[in-house]
Amino acid sequence: GTISMIQAVGKVMAKQEPIGDKKERGVIINVSSITGTDGPSSALIYGSSKAAVRGMTLPLARDLGKFGIRVSCIAPSIFKTPMAQPVVESKAEKM
Repeated sequence: GTISMIQAVGKVMAKQEPIGDKKERGVIINVSSITGTDGPSSALIYGSSKAAVRGMTLPLARDLGKFGIRVSCIAPSIFKTPMAQPVVESKAEKM
């Protein structure tokens, strides 16, 4: 998923005409999760995949930077939604 998308858009971005003083061609923003750094064992597979997204960001930034493509990553925490409410309450009790 993530790497396939980056490969596809990276090829297109690299062919674009650079813009601005820094001659940039685009930005790729990866979405990880706080679970990738500090997740419960019940989210082992999810957390591992999000850690992988975070881990590939810096090497991708180095590789694509020479083409004027920036790569960054965000790692949001839990959003307070009805679906996440039990998790939010559980974390609040532990604090």
